Amino acid sequence: MKKSFLIIAILLYLISSKCYSGDKIRYQLNSLDSTYYVTYMAYQNPNKNYKNIDSTIYIADSIEFSGKKYPVTGIGAYAFMHAGKLDTVYLPNTIKFIDSWAFSNTGIRYIVFGDSLESIGQKAFADPCSVTELRLPASLKSISTNAFQYPYHLKDVYCEGLTPPSLGYYVFYLSGDMEAQLHNINLHVPQGATSAYKNAGHWGYFNIIEDSEIPTSVNLTKKGNESNIAIENGHLYIIKDGIKYNLLGNRIH
Repeated sequence: MKKSFLIIAILLYLISSKCYSGDKIRYQLNSLDSTYYVTYMAYQNPNKNYKNIDSTIYIADSIEFSGKKYPVTGIGAYAFMHAGKLDTVYLPNTIKFIDSWAFSNTGIRYIVFGDSLESIGQKAFADPCSVTELRLPASLKSISTNAFQYPYHLKDVYCEGLTPPSLGYYVFYLSGDMEAQLHNINLHVPQGATSAYKNAGHWGYFNIIEDSEIPTSVNLTKKGNESNIAIENGHLYIIKDGIKYNLLGNRIH
């Protein structure tokens, strides 16, 4: 009986330690639900963690391992920490979580979240946060402490949910008069949601703007090296049928 338990334990360990590398990115198997998440290349040596990563990356929505396809559902803790070349990241709609410190100390400026994201971990984009524009999907439930610490470059945040995501301690921390500084950042919310955001912790510090149109989902499509997401003059846009939209799906005239 003890021998059987030992064999099972060894098998579980081997399954849980399965890794897959593709497109210069390393994925780790989560044995609890048979999904994969992005993990670090060399956490103990920051100088080698994705040292040769491209400035723009697309995270796969699934990977194939030993003849079987698995969904990619998260970005693990410390995954891209110190990956200094990163500038733009596209996440698929399968991603549900971004763990602590995942993109810290990278200088990343643009990130496109999918439509299934539920949580953003502690200091995920911190030290400092170089993101210039955020589109937070309606699926997002929580943002942890200091996730976007020192967002000195942040100009616009687009929240699709009628219910504000819960905020940890000092998610958008800025030294000095934080309330006054956050008021210089535009927070775009769905029609009728202003009151909810004003009464939801630090969301109320932002300059809240109600958008006149109902938010629409952003579905990232990619053919070769082209996608329907464009960056122009420091802003992210959605391109559909040759027409330009902002991150809430409102047409840009």
